Amino acid sequence: MLLNILSWVPPDMLLPLSLVCKRWSNIIKSTRLWWDIHKRIKCKRKSRRLPWYVYYSYHTTNNFKNLIKNGNGQQHYKHWKVSRKNVFHRTRKLQIEDPPRGTEPLPKNIPDFDGHTSCFVTSSENTRLVQEIPLFKKHLLCYIMTKFKPRIYCSAWMASRFDNESILQLIVKGYSNPEYNNDTLVISMSKEIVVHRWEGGDWHKIEIAIDSFPKNLAVITFEHGNGDPPDTGQHYSSSRYRCKMAGGVVQIDFDSIQGVSADLKKGEDMDC
Repeated sequence: MLLNILSWVPPDMLLPLSLVCKRWSNIIKSTRLWWDIHKRIKCKRKSRRLPWYVYYSYHTTNNFKNLIKNGNGQQHYKHWKVSRKNVFHRTRKLQIEDPPRGTEPLPKNIPDFDGHTSCFVTSSENTRLVQEIPLFKKHLLCYIMTKFKPRIYCSAWMASRFDNESILQLIVKGYSNPEYNNDTLVISMSKEIVVHRWEGGDWHKIEIAIDSFPKNLAVITFEHGNGDPPDTGQHYSSSRYRCKMAGGVVQIDFDSIQGVSADLKKGEDMDC
Protein backbone atom coordinates (compact mmCIF):
# COMPACT_ATOMS: atom_id res chain seq x y z
CA MET A 1 0.00 0.00 0.00
CA LEU A 2 2.70 2.51 1.00
CA LEU A 3 4.78 1.66 -2.07
CA ASN A 4 1.81 2.34 -4.33
CA ILE A 5 1.09 5.67 -2.62
CA LEU A 6 4.71 6.81 -2.86
CA SER A 7 4.83 5.87 -6.53
CA TRP A 8 2.41 8.75 -7.23
CA VAL A 9 4.53 11.36 -5.47
CA PRO A 10 6.41 13.63 -7.93
CA PRO A 11 9.86 12.01 -8.39
CA ASP A 12 11.81 15.12 -7.40
CA MET A 13 10.02 15.18 -4.03
CA LEU A 14 10.68 11.58 -3.03
CA LEU A 15 14.25 11.59 -1.76
CA PRO A 16 13.65 14.07 1.12
CA LEU A 17 10.82 11.80 2.29
CA SER A 18 13.35 9.03 2.90
CA LEU A 19 14.23 10.88 6.13
CA VAL A 20 10.80 10.13 7.64
CA CYS A 21 11.82 6.71 8.94
CA LYS A 22 13.82 3.63 8.04
CA ARG A 23 10.85 1.91 6.39
CA TRP A 24 10.20 4.88 4.13
CA SER A 25 13.89 5.12 3.33
CA ASN A 26 14.05 1.45 2.30
CA ILE A 27 11.03 1.83 0.03
CA ILE A 28 12.11 5.12 -1.54
CA LYS A 29 15.60 3.76 -2.19
CA SER A 30 14.33 0.59 -3.81
CA THR A 31 14.39 -0.53 -7.40
CA ARG A 32 10.78 -1.73 -7.18
CA LEU A 33 9.44 1.79 -6.49
CA TRP A 34 11.45 3.54 -9.19
CA TRP A 35 10.85 0.75 -11.67
CA ASP A 36 7.09 1.27 -11.24
CA ILE A 37 7.48 5.05 -11.55
CA HIS A 38 9.53 4.73 -14.71
CA LYS A 39 7.12 2.31 -16.37
CA ARG A 40 4.16 4.59 -15.65
CA ILE A 41 5.83 7.85 -16.76
CA LYS A 42 7.30 6.31 -19.92
CA CYS A 43 4.12 4.28 -20.58
CA LYS A 44 6.09 1.06 -20.86
CA ARG A 45 4.68 -2.20 -19.56
CA LYS A 46 8.07 -3.81 -19.91
CA SER A 47 11.16 -1.97 -18.77
CA ARG A 48 14.73 -2.83 -17.91
CA ARG A 49 15.43 -3.43 -14.26
CA LEU A 50 18.03 -0.89 -13.09
CA PRO A 51 19.22 0.27 -9.65
CA TRP A 52 16.93 2.91 -8.18
CA TYR A 53 19.47 5.71 -8.41
CA VAL A 54 19.66 5.35 -12.21
CA TYR A 55 15.92 5.97 -12.52
CA TYR A 56 16.20 8.76 -9.95
CA SER A 57 18.89 10.45 -12.01
CA TYR A 58 16.87 10.07 -15.21
CA HIS A 59 13.65 11.53 -13.80
CA THR A 60 14.93 14.26 -11.47
CA THR A 61 18.09 15.68 -13.11
CA ASN A 62 19.28 16.77 -16.55
CA ASN A 63 22.00 14.08 -16.57
CA PHE A 64 20.40 12.22 -19.48
CA LYS A 65 19.30 15.29 -21.40
CA ASN A 66 21.36 17.29 -23.87
CA LEU A 67 24.43 18.52 -21.99
CA ILE A 68 25.22 21.19 -24.60
CA LYS A 69 24.02 24.64 -23.56
CA ASN A 70 23.03 27.44 -25.94
CA GLY A 71 23.25 25.13 -28.94
CA ASN A 72 21.96 27.64 -31.51
CA GLY A 73 23.47 30.86 -30.21
CA GLN A 74 20.10 31.96 -28.83
CA GLN A 75 22.01 33.27 -25.79
CA HIS A 76 24.69 34.82 -27.98
CA TYR A 77 28.15 33.47 -27.06
CA LYS A 78 27.36 32.16 -23.57
CA HIS A 79 29.06 28.82 -22.70
CA TRP A 80 31.25 28.86 -25.85
CA LYS A 81 34.85 29.67 -26.69
CA VAL A 82 36.66 30.01 -29.99
CA SER A 83 39.98 28.22 -30.37
CA ARG A 84 42.63 28.79 -33.01
CA LYS A 85 46.07 27.19 -32.80
CA ASN A 86 45.34 26.14 -29.20
CA VAL A 87 44.63 29.72 -28.11
CA PHE A 88 41.16 30.38 -26.67
CA HIS A 89 39.16 33.54 -27.29
CA ARG A 90 35.67 34.24 -26.01
CA THR A 91 34.02 35.55 -29.18
CA ARG A 92 36.76 36.28 -31.69
CA LYS A 93 36.03 35.13 -35.25
CA LEU A 94 32.51 34.07 -34.32
CA GLN A 95 29.17 35.34 -35.58
CA ILE A 96 25.51 34.44 -35.07
CA GLU A 97 23.02 34.50 -37.93
CA ASP A 98 19.24 34.39 -37.60
CA PRO A 99 18.22 33.17 -40.07
CA PRO A 100 21.35 31.63 -41.65
CA ARG A 101 22.66 33.47 -44.71
CA GLY A 102 23.92 31.77 -47.85
CA THR A 103 22.35 28.43 -46.86
CA GLU A 104 18.94 26.86 -46.53
CA PRO A 105 17.01 27.67 -43.32
CA LEU A 106 17.41 25.20 -40.48
CA PRO A 107 15.28 22.08 -41.05
CA LYS A 108 11.91 22.25 -39.33
CA ASN A 109 10.60 20.02 -36.54
CA ILE A 110 14.08 18.96 -35.39
CA PRO A 111 14.21 18.55 -31.58
CA ASP A 112 17.94 19.40 -31.57
CA PHE A 113 17.13 23.05 -32.38
CA ASP A 114 14.60 23.40 -29.54
CA GLY A 115 12.51 25.72 -31.69
CA HIS A 116 15.35 28.14 -32.50
CA THR A 117 16.24 29.34 -36.02
CA SER A 118 19.71 30.83 -35.45
CA CYS A 119 23.16 29.32 -35.95
CA PHE A 120 26.82 29.95 -35.16
CA VAL A 121 29.22 30.91 -37.95
CA THR A 122 33.00 30.60 -37.70
CA SER A 123 35.46 32.25 -40.05
CA SER A 124 37.09 30.65 -43.08
CA GLU A 125 40.31 30.27 -41.11
CA ASN A 126 41.08 27.15 -39.10
CA THR A 127 38.98 28.09 -36.08
CA ARG A 128 36.93 25.91 -33.75
CA LEU A 129 33.87 26.58 -31.65
CA VAL A 130 34.35 24.78 -28.33
CA GLN A 131 32.17 23.97 -25.33
CA GLU A 132 33.49 22.23 -22.22
CA ILE A 133 31.24 19.78 -20.35
CA PRO A 134 32.51 19.29 -16.76
CA LEU A 135 31.27 15.80 -15.94
CA PHE A 136 33.26 15.82 -12.70
CA LYS A 137 30.72 18.26 -11.25
CA LYS A 138 27.93 15.70 -11.73
CA HIS A 139 28.86 13.15 -9.08
CA LEU A 140 25.91 10.78 -9.52
CA LEU A 141 26.28 10.80 -13.30
CA CYS A 142 30.01 10.02 -12.98
CA TYR A 143 29.16 7.09 -10.72
CA ILE A 144 26.60 5.74 -13.21
CA MET A 145 28.99 6.18 -16.14
CA THR A 146 31.77 4.38 -14.30
CA LYS A 147 29.52 1.48 -13.31
CA PHE A 148 27.44 1.00 -16.48
CA LYS A 149 29.50 2.60 -19.29
CA PRO A 150 26.53 4.01 -21.25
CA ARG A 151 27.02 5.21 -24.80
CA ILE A 152 27.85 8.90 -25.25
CA TYR A 153 26.04 10.30 -28.28
CA CYS A 154 27.25 13.50 -29.94
CA SER A 155 25.94 15.31 -33.00
CA ALA A 156 25.72 18.68 -34.72
CA TRP A 157 24.02 20.17 -37.76
CA MET A 158 26.46 21.92 -40.08
CA ALA A 159 26.38 23.78 -43.36
CA SER A 160 28.59 25.87 -45.61
CA ARG A 161 27.74 28.84 -47.81
CA PHE A 162 26.71 27.69 -51.27
CA ASP A 163 29.63 29.61 -52.87
CA ASN A 164 32.38 28.21 -50.63
CA GLU A 165 34.44 25.05 -50.42
CA SER A 166 34.65 23.78 -46.83
CA ILE A 167 35.49 20.84 -44.63
CA LEU A 168 32.89 20.66 -41.85
CA GLN A 169 34.29 18.98 -38.74
CA LEU A 170 32.92 17.66 -35.46
CA ILE A 171 35.54 16.72 -32.86
CA VAL A 172 34.80 15.21 -29.44
CA LYS A 173 37.53 14.81 -26.83
CA GLY A 174 37.56 13.43 -23.31
CA TYR A 175 39.98 14.10 -20.49
CA SER A 176 40.71 12.30 -17.24
CA ASN A 177 41.37 15.45 -15.24
CA PRO A 178 39.43 18.72 -14.75
CA GLU A 179 42.65 20.60 -15.57
CA TYR A 180 42.70 19.00 -18.97
CA ASN A 181 45.62 18.99 -21.40
CA ASN A 182 47.24 16.62 -23.88
CA ASP A 183 48.65 14.50 -21.05
CA THR A 184 45.15 13.72 -19.75
CA LEU A 185 43.52 13.12 -23.15
CA VAL A 186 41.72 9.74 -23.12
CA ILE A 187 39.18 10.16 -25.97
CA SER A 188 39.59 11.78 -29.36
CA MET A 189 37.04 11.14 -32.11
CA SER A 190 36.15 13.19 -35.16
CA LYS A 191 34.08 13.15 -38.33
CA GLU A 192 34.06 15.51 -41.27
CA ILE A 193 32.17 16.27 -44.45
CA VAL A 194 33.73 17.87 -47.53
CA VAL A 195 31.43 20.40 -49.19
CA HIS A 196 32.46 21.51 -52.68
CA ARG A 197 31.87 24.93 -54.13
CA TRP A 198 28.32 25.50 -55.43
CA GLU A 199 27.22 22.31 -53.65
CA GLY A 200 26.83 23.94 -50.24
CA GLY A 201 23.74 25.44 -48.70
CA ASP A 202 22.22 22.22 -47.34
CA TRP A 203 22.40 21.24 -43.67
CA HIS A 204 24.20 18.00 -42.76
CA LYS A 205 23.95 16.11 -39.48
CA ILE A 206 27.28 14.74 -38.24
CA GLU A 207 27.09 12.08 -35.52
CA ILE A 208 29.64 10.45 -33.22
CA ALA A 209 28.93 7.60 -30.78
CA ILE A 210 31.40 6.81 -28.01
CA ASP A 211 30.91 3.23 -26.82
CA SER A 212 34.07 2.85 -24.76
CA PHE A 213 35.78 5.20 -22.34
CA PRO A 214 37.88 4.97 -19.16
CA LYS A 215 36.25 5.11 -15.75
CA ASN A 216 37.89 8.40 -14.80
CA LEU A 217 36.34 10.54 -17.55
CA ALA A 218 36.16 14.07 -16.10
CA VAL A 219 35.63 16.51 -18.99
CA ILE A 220 34.23 16.30 -22.51
CA THR A 221 34.95 18.97 -25.09
CA PHE A 222 32.65 19.43 -28.07
CA GLU A 223 34.35 21.14 -31.00
CA HIS A 224 32.93 22.34 -34.29
CA GLY A 225 34.99 23.93 -37.00
CA ASN A 226 36.24 23.88 -40.54
CA GLY A 227 39.53 22.64 -41.84
CA ASP A 228 41.41 24.03 -44.79
CA PRO A 229 39.69 23.22 -48.10
CA PRO A 230 41.57 21.16 -50.69
CA ASP A 231 44.33 23.06 -52.46
CA THR A 232 42.92 23.55 -55.94
CA GLY A 233 44.78 26.73 -56.73
CA GLN A 234 41.55 28.74 -56.60
CA HIS A 235 40.31 31.33 -54.15
CA TYR A 236 36.91 30.23 -52.95
CA SER A 237 35.88 32.49 -50.14
CA SER A 238 33.46 35.20 -51.16
CA SER A 239 32.58 35.77 -47.51
CA ARG A 240 34.73 35.94 -44.43
CA TYR A 241 32.27 33.77 -42.47
CA ARG A 242 31.11 30.51 -43.95
CA CYS A 243 31.12 27.43 -41.65
CA LYS A 244 27.82 27.19 -39.76
CA MET A 245 26.70 25.03 -36.84
CA ALA A 246 23.47 24.59 -34.89
CA GLY A 247 21.74 22.04 -32.69
CA GLY A 248 24.80 20.59 -30.97
CA VAL A 249 24.09 17.53 -28.82
CA VAL A 250 26.08 15.64 -26.20
CA GLN A 251 23.85 13.13 -24.47
CA ILE A 252 24.34 10.12 -22.23
CA ASP A 253 22.24 7.37 -23.82
CA PHE A 254 19.94 6.05 -21.10
CA ASP A 255 18.65 3.28 -23.38
CA SER A 256 22.17 1.85 -23.75
CA ILE A 257 22.37 0.99 -20.04
CA GLN A 258 22.01 -2.74 -19.59
CA GLY A 259 19.43 -4.04 -17.11
CA VAL A 260 20.35 -6.11 -14.09
CA SER A 261 18.95 -9.44 -12.96
CA ALA A 262 15.60 -9.64 -11.21
CA ASP A 263 17.22 -10.94 -8.05
CA LEU A 264 19.18 -7.73 -7.61
CA LYS A 265 21.00 -7.82 -4.31
CA LYS A 266 20.00 -5.27 -1.71
CA GLY A 267 23.56 -4.03 -1.36
CA GLU A 268 23.71 -3.29 -5.08
CA ASP A 269 20.26 -1.74 -5.03
CA MET A 270 21.27 0.74 -2.35
CA ASP A 271 24.75 1.46 -3.67
CA CYS A 272 25.08 5.13 -4.56
